[in-house]
Amino acid sequence: MSRFGNKCHFLISHYQPPKCPDLGLDVYNVRITVYDVYMTSRERLFAAAKYIYERDGLDALTIRAVGRRAGMSAMAIYRHFPDKSALIQALTHDGFDAWEAIVRKIDCDDPILWLKRAVASYADFALTDPHRFDAAFLLPASPAQTFPMGIETGRFSIVQCIIAQIEKAQAQGLFADGSPLELTLLMSALAQGLVSMHRAGRLGTDEQFRASYEVAMDRLLASFMKGNSMAQITNKAKKRK
Repeated sequence: MSRFGNKCHFLISHYQPPKCPDLGLDVYNVRITVYDVYMTSRERLFAAAKYIYERDGLDALTIRAVGRRAGMSAMAIYRHFPDKSALIQALTHDGFDAWEAIVRKIDCDDPILWLKRAVASYADFALTDPHRFDAAFLLPASPAQTFPMGIETGRFSIVQCIIAQIEKAQAQGLFADGSPLELTLLMSALAQGLVSMHRAGRLGTDEQFRASYEVAMDRLLASFMKGNSMAQITNKAKKRK
């Protein structure tokens, strides 16, 4: 047991020998998971599930693996997570919460500039926090996390924010008439599609991806505007930066 600050933590070490045939050395990597004694059982299980998912992927995420990692019995796990789907749902909620916290920080009265910052933040999220991004947008979704049920239940509160900004742009005469939900889905599809292409190595470096992503999203937003002028949105963005 070790002490960090004013809190006491349990240290659980995992040793894995690296593959170093050229060195001829028997060297061990030390992997340490820190569990705060103030953590609830559910929090410990979730921390273990998150570690396994981020390190080994979705296939390795099993009830037994989570139990071994957290040092808890299967029966104890089932009280909090009855099956793998419940673990996936918890990871998805964590990813959405992280994404929501990012978008909530956007402070902008101009609806078009708000949308530009939101889509830019989406790309940043994918690049800087890929595991949480994947959990939010790529893991299998439950019925409550699909369109349009997710919006109706409030699970997709950020989608509601985007819809509100599109409605605001339409009310101000900036965007042409159209279904705000359909426009939101179009934005989401293009953004996630570009991220997926970059993950597959088809859009070059992160910098090249960011450049291509910005141009594509600007063109999409410009297509929403009355007059469909690309110059309108790019000039507007430059003035407000």
